[in-house]
Amino acid sequence: MPGPFAPRAGAAPALAALAIMLLSIPGPAPWPAAAAGSALANADGWAAQPPGRERDHILLGWIANAPLPELMWVLRRSPQELGPVEAPIVDRALDRTPVARAELRRALLARHVAVTSARARKREGRLADVVAAAPIPVHASAFRVGMLLPVAGDYADYAATLRAGVEAGLAPHTAAGFPAEVTVWNTGQNDAPRIAAALDSAVDRCGVLVGELTSAPTEILASGARVYGTPLISPAAANENIGLMGPNVFQIGPSGAERGERLAHGTALADKRVGLLVSSDSNPAFAQGFADAAVLDGATVVSRATYAAGVVSFRTEVRDLIAKKVEVLFWDGDAREADALLRQLAHDRASMRICGGPALAPEGHHAETQFLLEGVQYVGEDWTLPEALRAAIDSASTARTGAAATPVFVRGWITGNALRAALDAGALCPAEIAAELRQRVTKDAYAESHRFLDPGVPGCELPVFRVTRGVAVRVAQE
Repeated sequence: MPGPFAPRAGAAPALAALAIMLLSIPGPAPWPAAAAGSALANADGWAAQPPGRERDHILLGWIANAPLPELMWVLRRSPQELGPVEAPIVDRALDRTPVARAELRRALLARHVAVTSARARKREGRLADVVAAAPIPVHASAFRVGMLLPVAGDYADYAATLRAGVEAGLAPHTAAGFPAEVTVWNTGQNDAPRIAAALDSAVDRCGVLVGELTSAPTEILASGARVYGTPLISPAAANENIGLMGPNVFQIGPSGAERGERLAHGTALADKRVGLLVSSDSNPAFAQGFADAAVLDGATVVSRATYAAGVVSFRTEVRDLIAKKVEVLFWDGDAREADALLRQLAHDRASMRICGGPALAPEGHHAETQFLLEGVQYVGEDWTLPEALRAAIDSASTARTGAAATPVFVRGWITGNALRAALDAGALCPAEIAAELRQRVTKDAYAESHRFLDPGVPGCELPVFRVTRGVAVRVAQE
C-alpha cells in the first residue's frame, strides 16, 4: 500500500528546484533581543563573533549570573565558535544543574571531559573517566533539530514541505521561548551508506532527529538512534513497527488502529455480521482496530481473509462472504483492486455495505465505475484540524511554500509543535526531550506501545466519508 509519501514520477524540474531551494534555506533567524531579555541576546551575539580578548571578557562576565537555560542555549554553538569560553560555560552549567537532572549532568560532564579533561577529572574524579568512555554525543544541543531527508529526486518536494511544516510548528509561541535551529542532512535515495553517514553527523550536533519519509531508511535511522540514545520522530513511515525499535523512537499518527476504530464507530455496526478482506500489503493494525471496535459496538466478526496484493479476481472471496452472510465488509487494499472487488460483488448481486480506507475515495476511480462506490464509507489517513487552527496553518504554509497546507505540511507542523512543547517544558538535552515526548504519547494500548504522539491540539478529528452520488460527504463525528 502506498503511504502519504508515494513518489511523484516525472516531477517537474521547477518543482524539484523549489524543493532544493527550500531545503537550503538556513534555520530560523537569530533570536531577537526582546525574546527573553537583551542580556542573553547580547551574549549570544558576542558568542557568534570570532574569539578574542574583548569578546571573551564580555562573555565571562555574563556567565557569572546566567541561568541554566540561557547557558545551554549559548552552548548550542560549536567549539570553534565558543573557543576558550566553552569550558567555563560548561563548568557554570554543571554548577547550575540539579542532581536530580542526571541525564543533563551526564551530557554536560561528557562535554566537560571533551573540552578540558584534566579540569573535569579534578572536579568529578573517576566519574569523568566513566563518562568519557560512554558513547555520548557531547555537542548535541536540544536547540538543534536534525532532519534526515532526500534533498533531490522524487521525494524532494515532500521533504521541502515537511521541513517547512516542522519550522512552522517549532516557532516559539511567546517572546520568552528559545528558538531552535533546523538543519537538513541529505539521505539520498535508498542509499544506506549515505543514510548512516548523515545519521552520524546529525547525532553529533542535534538533540532530536526527524526523518525519513519511507520505511526502509527510517528503520536504519531508528536502529542508529537507539544506539546513540537520540530521540527520533518518524513523520509518516508506513511500517508502524518502527515505533517498537527503541524507547526514544516516536511516530506521527494517526495510527492504523486509531483509524480502524474511528471507521467502525462511524459505520453503525450494532448487531451486524462483519467480514474483513485485506491485501497482503495492507497495515494489519487498521483491520484489527476496526475489528476490535466493531465487536465493542455489538457486531460479530464472521469472516477474515487476506489476498495477495495485485489480484484482479475476487470470485472465491466474494462467494465466501456471501456464504457467511456478511452484512458489512471492511476492505483494505489498492484502488485498482477495489474496482475488481466491487465489480465482482455487483456481478454476484451481493448485498453488503463496504467500508475501508482512502483507496475507496471516488476521485481515485474512473467515472464509469464510480456508481459502484455509492454508499461506501472510508476513513481518512490524516487528522483534520479545528477550523481556526487550520486557517493559521494554511497561512504559515503559504508564507513558506506558496500554497495552502498539505497533509505533509500538517505532519511536519505536528512534529514541530511537539518539539516546541518539549522545549517550553524545559528540556535541555536529548534524554530530556525524549522524556517529554514520552509524556505526549497517545494513551491507547496500540498507539502507546508503538509510541504515536498525540497531535496535542484539542478538536483534532479523523474524518469518515460516505460516497453519495459520486461525491465524498463527511460523516458527522459522534
